[in-house]
Amino acid sequence: GAPVYAKHTYTVRAQVVALPDPANPAAEFQVHHEPIPHFNAGGGNLGMNAMIMPFPVAEGLSLSALRAGQKITLTFEVDFDEARDSIVTYRATKVEPLPDDTALDFGRAQ
Repeated sequence: GAPVYAKHTYTVRAQVVALPDPANPAAEFQVHHEPIPHFNAGGGNLGMNAMIMPFPVAEGLSLSALRAGQKITLTFEVDFDEARDSIVTYRATKVEPLPDDTALDFGRAQ
């Protein structure tokens, strides 16, 4: 059967950089997220610095209420191959708005 992967879930505060555009298939959901100190990237690498990155969107998650520049709490799920100690894929699973005056910290994880 298909391999079974461990699911790692992370929640991080972020700012929306770009949103998918039905008229432009290349447009992706991109966020600038805060550091994630406990992020497991595999190979013994723990922690992810703040960065701008694209997030595939889980089926059923609507981004229609979001706007570029908005501050959010983003929950994303990682399929992790424990046998190979590596990330297989990841996706945004939940998005909640934060107040516009929320101060985000775009520093380093360590």
